Amino acid sequence: MTRSAKAIYRDVVESLAAEERTKVEALAPKIEALKSEELPALEGSEKQIAWATDIRLRKLAELEQMMEEALAEMPGEKELIEAQGREYKARLLKITHAGHWIDVRKYKVEDIITIVCRRLGV
Repeated sequence: MTRSAKAIYRDVVESLAAEERTKVEALAPKIEALKSEELPALEGSEKQIAWATDIRLRKLAELEQMMEEALAEMPGEKELIEAQGREYKARLLKITHAGHWIDVRKYKVEDIITIVCRRLGV
């Protein structure tokens, strides 16, 4: 028996949603730790700021995860990786317009750093 396109689509969507939940759960401790940091205020409407705050925290947590993975792969480059991580975080924190964070919510953190920060001049 062949499955309908609708059933296949539903399974794919459910699989992607489960994958996304797993990513969010893995980042949750990092996001919680970042909430205690004093981050620059975001500019925009109250609704934009609330949404962008969550996006920014997630992207900063993704950056930390990326740095941890780099350290695991190249432990001999610890100083360089940590310095680059601090630089990248500083660049991301210069993005204070809530709308920018909302616009890049689906971007990978590497793309935000290499493309968006450059475009914004940060």
